[in-house]
Amino acid sequence: MGTPADRLSERVVLVVDDEEPVRRYLARSLAEGGYRVVEAHDGQEALALLMTLGATVIDLVVSDITMPRVSGLELAAVVEARWPTVPVLLVSGQGAPPEDYPGPFLLKPFTPDAIIDKLTLLGLVPNGVSV
Repeated sequence: MGTPADRLSERVVLVVDDEEPVRRYLARSLAEGGYRVVEAHDGQEALALLMTLGATVIDLVVSDITMPRVSGLELAAVVEARWPTVPVLLVSGQGAPPEDYPGPFLLKPFTPDAIIDKLTLLGLVPNGVSV
């Protein structure tokens, strides 16, 4: 992972989606955009990764809303409670999250540029890019 100084410039995104083609698309789009990507198949696996890696490694969670076992909304609630410094960007092709969901959202389908722009708006500048 490099030196501590290198770590300051890394941006690590946890991508969570139970549909492998969608997860791979997201992961590839983010990796090509300059982010380091960790993948989880569903909310339960994402929580296990967060317990292992913690907020010191993961800068942002990008999660589908509709998944088996632990939904994206449930995942977002746990992340907000346990790791309040880690934002969650929810994505869905089935409409927006409930009105009381306070976090950012992106409607599928979206282009690689749209997801990169959204992360940049959230203050998560890609690796190797200075502000």
